[in-house]
Amino acid sequence: MIKSTISCPMADCPKKDECSRHSFYLKALAESESLHILNTTKLQVGPDGCQHFIVPMQEQWACGFKRLCDTIPIGQARNIKWSSIFGSDSTYYRTRRGERLIAPDQQAKILECVRAAGGNPDVGFDRYTTVTVYKGK
Repeated sequence: MIKSTISCPMADCPKKDECSRHSFYLKALAESESLHILNTTKLQVGPDGCQHFIVPMQEQWACGFKRLCDTIPIGQARNIKWSSIFGSDSTYYRTRRGERLIAPDQQAKILECVRAAGGNPDVGFDRYTTVTVYKGK
């Protein structure tokens, strides 16, 4: 069964064969009892499709950063402002343990914090995984 993903029923769109939203629509028709679709009366479709066109892309997401934290000198660890990246202590700890994946933009922020605190960003994250994300072209 497909997750609740916004899909597009536009069969006459010139980019329908490349757009993931249209494939979500076709799959939902075959497998789901309900679906979320774009309002086709509001779409402006040109030769390049519409502003909602998305395709799957592979990204490398990180899992955990205990190893990075171990490289930070003890006296400097308290000075890192993790809250600006994670928003809360619980999110920080879940992310540090690898219970929450780290997107590429957050990886860059974490590495900058480690570098600024005197740690070694070259150690890298605890492990990595490939994630499929959907982005517009």
